[in-house]
Amino acid sequence: MREVPPWRNVYAVSALVLMSTLAGPSGALGNTKQSDRPHAPSKRDRASQPKFKPGQVLVRFRPGVSRQATEAAHAVVVGRTAKTWSIVEGLQLVHLPSGGSVGEALQAYRQNPNI
Repeated sequence: MREVPPWRNVYAVSALVLMSTLAGPSGALGNTKQSDRPHAPSKRDRASQPKFKPGQVLVRFRPGVSRQATEAAHAVVVGRTAKTWSIVEGLQLVHLPSGGSVGEALQAYRQNPNI
């Protein structure tokens, strides 16, 4: 039989100690209760929630639309850009004024040829 180098035993023991520490009852993985763990919302949970967040709309402008054109589109609904994403060109989160209607804002944006 081949002899196992001593350093391999050290790595194996270290791995076992680390795994038992993390998985043990007081370890990093074992100290959370089932009720403390976040869970994905069920279909029933999602069905009872609104399909949109009041006062906010996502708008995606066509590629190459100027900044002036985006500002003009937001001015129609008195909205302001809250966030943009570089991963999706032209996508913006727009905050509407207090009491602003999401439905009316969507209708205005849908009439804009730059969107």
